[in-house]
Amino acid sequence: MGMGMGGGMGMAMGGGMGGGMGGAQMGVQMGGVGLVGGVEPLSRSVFVRKLSPACRPEDLMNEVGQYGPIESFRIDAERHEASINFVDGQSAAALLDEKPTIVFAGQSAPAELTWGKKKPMPPEIAMAIANGATRNLYVSGLPESGTLTNERLAEVFSAFGEIESVRVMRVQPNAYVNFTSIEAAVKAREGLRGLKSIRVFSDVDPNLDPEKDLTVTFTTAQQTSRAAIGKGTMIAGRGGGVVGGGGVGGGGVVGGSHPNGPLPSRPSRSIYVGNLPHGIDIASVAELALPFGPLEAVKFFQTYAFLNFIEDAHSEAFWKAGQGNGAPGTGTYLRGRPLMCNWGKFYPADANLHRQIAGTLS
Repeated sequence: MGMGMGGGMGMAMGGGMGGGMGGAQMGVQMGGVGLVGGVEPLSRSVFVRKLSPACRPEDLMNEVGQYGPIESFRIDAERHEASINFVDGQSAAALLDEKPTIVFAGQSAPAELTWGKKKPMPPEIAMAIANGATRNLYVSGLPESGTLTNERLAEVFSAFGEIESVRVMRVQPNAYVNFTSIEAAVKAREGLRGLKSIRVFSDVDPNLDPEKDLTVTFTTAQQTSRAAIGKGTMIAGRGGGVVGGGGVGGGGVVGGSHPNGPLPSRPSRSIYVGNLPHGIDIASVAELALPFGPLEAVKFFQTYAFLNFIEDAHSEAFWKAGQGNGAPGTGTYLRGRPLMCNWGKFYPADANLHRQIAGTLS
C-alpha cells in the first residue's frame, strides 16, 4: 500500500480483499485522511472569477459537481463570477487543490478558482441534509400523454427558486428537476408533494386520473454530466439545460471532473466513487468491490475514493451497477447513501504487481 492522491490514504491490493489476499502484501499509510495535501479547508465555499458569460449552470456543475455534494451555487453573468457552496469544506479543498483554473467551452483564458468567504451552514439546511435533502428532485405521477414539456415543468417548479436544469423523461411519466440550492429543492418538495397531478397539470392532460398523486422525492446530482449534454431540450432562460438519465437517481455519469484532469468518457480499470458518507473508512469502500472482482489499489479520501480494479471487465460491471436504472433506490448505496460512480483516469497496469497477483491466484 502506498500514499493516496493529495495526502489521502492508499491501499495496494493483490488478489482481492480478505481471504483472497493470498501471499500478496497489504499495508496502510496515513497522510492526513480527509485533508487535501494535509491542509485544513479554509471554507466550504469556492469563488470563481473571470468566468465566461456564456457559462451555463450545468456547465459549471459538470466541472465541479464531482468533488462533493453542493448546498448552493450562483452565477453572476454580468460580473463574470460564480460562488459555489459545498456541503463540507473537504470537497472545496479537493476542488481547489486539483483545479485552480478551469477552461470552459468558448473561453480562451481560464476561469480562476479561489477560496470563498467562510459562512456557516444554516441549521435548517444542515438538518434537511441530514435527512437526505439534495438540490435534485425526482418527480413522478406526471401526465402520460407525452405532452408535458421541460418548459411547462420548469414553470411549475421555478416558483420555489432558481432552477439549474429540468428533464422530462419520454418513456415513463417522470422527470428530474435540479435547483441551484438545497433550500429551493426543499421548498418545492414540501409545496408540491401530495398534490393531485390533475390539480397541477390539468392544462396538459385534462383526462388525468383524478386520484393520481404527484410524487416528489430527493435524488442525487449524478444526472448532471457531460455525457448527458445534448440528450434533450434545454429549458428557456437562465438556469436552463438538460440533464441525463440512467444513473443513481437518474444520472449516468460518464464524463465530468477528476482530480488531476478530465475524466475519460470510456471504460478504464479505475472507478471514481463519490458522495461517500461521513465517517466512512477505507475498508468499507473496498468491500463495495468484493462482488465484482479483485482490486489493485484503493485511493481513499474523506468524501470520495478511487477503486482500481485488476481487470477491465470487473470495473465495467461495477460501473454498470452504480448507474442503476434511472429510478430512486437503484444504483450503489453505502450506509443508505447513494454513491456517484464515474470512470477514473487511465493508469497503466503494474506488470510486476500483476505477476505477483497471478502467482497468488494460481
